Amino acid sequence: MSINKLHLDQFLLFGDSITEFAFNTQFQQTQDRKYYKDGNLDPMHQQFSMGASLMSLYVRRLDIIPKGFSGYNSRWALKILPKLLEIYTNVKLSYIFFGSNDSCMGERQHIPIEEFEENILKLIDIYKQNGVDKVILVTPALFNGELWNVQKAVEVNQGYTRSNEDFEKYGAVLEKIGTKLNLPVVNLKKAFKEYAAKNLDGKWQELLCDGLHFSGYGYHAFYDELVETIEKRYPELGPKEVPYNLPNWRDVEKDASNLDL
Repeated sequence: MSINKLHLDQFLLFGDSITEFAFNTQFQQTQDRKYYKDGNLDPMHQQFSMGASLMSLYVRRLDIIPKGFSGYNSRWALKILPKLLEIYTNVKLSYIFFGSNDSCMGERQHIPIEEFEENILKLIDIYKQNGVDKVILVTPALFNGELWNVQKAVEVNQGYTRSNEDFEKYGAVLEKIGTKLNLPVVNLKKAFKEYAAKNLDGKWQELLCDGLHFSGYGYHAFYDELVETIEKRYPELGPKEVPYNLPNWRDVEKDASNLDL
């Protein structure tokens, strides 16, 4: 591949805070003290980063574009996506990960489930209008209200409440849309339960750092399921199938003649 192909195709990660924090290596379970030293998170014990891992997996193959917006819902996402696709014009793959805030019973964030379904369909249509047909839907994961309600007591007392029951309802909408439009769906509730059973003696709470956002374990579960979904449903965009950009250094001519435009 020649040097005029330096503008790589793009993988757009589009979602809320869980996407915004996907490169954070400092979150960890607040209840797990083995990661702490003198009361502070030990910098030598950093968590798994999904964003960085995707970057590494697709290095010189796809540019990973993280566009996460903390606290945002699907209604607000509709305002953002058209502008993003004006900026990022080589998007070949994207996920849509909203629902954790839409399902929140709070005046500012909450989106009725009927509108949520309409908004997701509109987002998919925006992608199609911009030539992006490889889209993955991601459901809300699991919620540990016992931990979140203590850490976010002020918000909870203002009426901003979440539940696993509502997460499941909004996730079911995404599953329904996926079936209807033949789009892949990453079911994070299922993925979390399976990951915890295999790696954490069933303690799914350890996949969450504060009851809502993901610890390194949660991001690892997300990463595994996402990559598996890509390889299964969009195999041509799997990390082993996308061409490596520019020759390996061992194949570059000493005078760089095979790097000319």
